[in-house]
Amino acid sequence: MTVALADPYDVRAVDHESVKGEASVRLKSFWADALRKAAGSTEDGPGTRAEGARRLAARLGELGVEGHRGRPLHPKSIEAWAGGRRQPGADVLFLVARHLDMSLDQYAFGAVRQELDDDLAQQIGELWRRVSVLSDWLLEVGTPLGLDFAERIREMGAERWGRKPSDERIGA
Repeated sequence: MTVALADPYDVRAVDHESVKGEASVRLKSFWADALRKAAGSTEDGPGTRAEGARRLAARLGELGVEGHRGRPLHPKSIEAWAGGRRQPGADVLFLVARHLDMSLDQYAFGAVRQELDDDLAQQIGELWRRVSVLSDWLLEVGTPLGLDFAERIREMGAERWGRKPSDERIGA
């Protein structure tokens, strides 16, 4: 029996066969994209999967990755990784992702990660709206009392939030 989870990171009640199958599909997608990216483009258009495997094997060899029994890494090994028949160690997976500037999170979490990023962006936007409202209120209340909060608000924005409220809003 499979139970839907409210938290996508909670693994207590997961259909492990389904997760394993999904992970396999996501890993194959990563390797397909990695080979495509490693192949680059030629005058005739995008490079082939075999060209991507050849280039990636050569580059990994330059970085010190060895094949079976210390032999040079063969493009067929990389094609086996891409086909899901074999998998390299995690260190090689991370090295490939880093070398090709690919995000493993994108493949591991897919839409779930995008939803979390979107939600975080909305929360940050809401916090900025609240900071703006409070800044305006401080100016409105403080100015008649002879308190000049404009400079302090500017400083807080730069120090704490990495940006400052707009100059027009704080009367500078």
